[in-house]
Amino acid sequence: MVRDELLALTTDCEASTEFFALLGSSQLALGDLLQAAENLELALLLDSENGSAMVDYAEVLFGLGQVSSAVDINQLLLDRGDLPQGLAEQLVARKRRWTARTQSTTFNLAASAGHDSNLNSAPFERELALTLSGESIVFAVSPEFRPTSGEYANLAFGGTHSRVGQNYSVRIAGQMRGRFSSQKRYDILQAATQLVISESGENGRWALQADAGTLNFGSNSIFNSVTLRGSYLLGRIRACAIYPRLAVQYQSFRLQPILSGVETSLGFGLDCFRQVGRPQNRLGIELVALKNNPTQSGRLGGERNGWQTNIAWQQGLKRGDLLLQYSHAKLNDELGFSNFFKNGAKRRESLNSAILSYSIPLQKVANGLRLTFSAYYQEQRNAISLFRFEGTSAEMGLSLDF
Repeated sequence: MVRDELLALTTDCEASTEFFALLGSSQLALGDLLQAAENLELALLLDSENGSAMVDYAEVLFGLGQVSSAVDINQLLLDRGDLPQGLAEQLVARKRRWTARTQSTTFNLAASAGHDSNLNSAPFERELALTLSGESIVFAVSPEFRPTSGEYANLAFGGTHSRVGQNYSVRIAGQMRGRFSSQKRYDILQAATQLVISESGENGRWALQADAGTLNFGSNSIFNSVTLRGSYLLGRIRACAIYPRLAVQYQSFRLQPILSGVETSLGFGLDCFRQVGRPQNRLGIELVALKNNPTQSGRLGGERNGWQTNIAWQQGLKRGDLLLQYSHAKLNDELGFSNFFKNGAKRRESLNSAILSYSIPLQKVANGLRLTFSAYYQEQRNAISLFRFEGTSAEMGLSLDF
């Protein structure tokens, strides 16, 4: 084998740029990209104008996912005036193919239908105890404010534009989503935008993210938020990435501004990925500390503190992909919520949510088309019965990426 014969001559050719260029080229042909990169770099250190080494080195960088750097080196070659006949055409074609990989724009259209046991996210308690003039009085909750079940339809449209640079990458995304049912006053409209700037490369260490979102329930604008996040890759243990994450979110409640606040979260997590052939297995675990400060004085309950844990597992199966997500949070108020509740009770809240989803590609029908089955569960426990609710839903739909 040519590579083995060349390796035997390494000691005698330590100062030869042509030798390391030829050795790197043979390793590239065998798919040994890391060793090829090392030897081609040696060739260019010995002679930065070695054209054959530059041609192969650009190919190696592209194979390693450093697309922007590969395009830059390819352009340096095109700017030279000593290219052999026919090579310029190959480099132009390669540039066109590679440049297309540095930026992309995709869209997603999704539609689904399902059933929800609690369309209005109402408390499940039928009675509410209040303290008036020092005495506890029990009121029956009006049927209008009890959980309402029913069928619904979801419609969503979104788009993503991404650009890979030599040092950092940029991704911009936006989505509009609506949930519609026969109970118009429980319809939901949501809109969200996202900007992500991260270090380029497969092993990018840092990422900065800005999000903005709005929520409408019925005909009312309920909630707006702006979030800034940052994460940093500390290191890896086998197939797991270890990272801390910091986020600050401004929460604005349009109908009740006094409830608005700024929530700060500091988390630590693992992101583990393993792929064998087609199926892939991914597991993410995160533990987050939460602190919510009111933006106005006099907010009921005052400051809120707590923690949250998130678990996500994705498993590639023969026919499709299975996704399971679970979240658990504990939140406590600093002050009593209201004197209308016994002894000025504080909200001590526990939240659980779970999502189980299975999607099947329908490539024979259309590229990017998927059939999805999903089930959701939400539960909120609280020391104050007014804030206790739970709901389940299940839906089936189609999603198209184009």
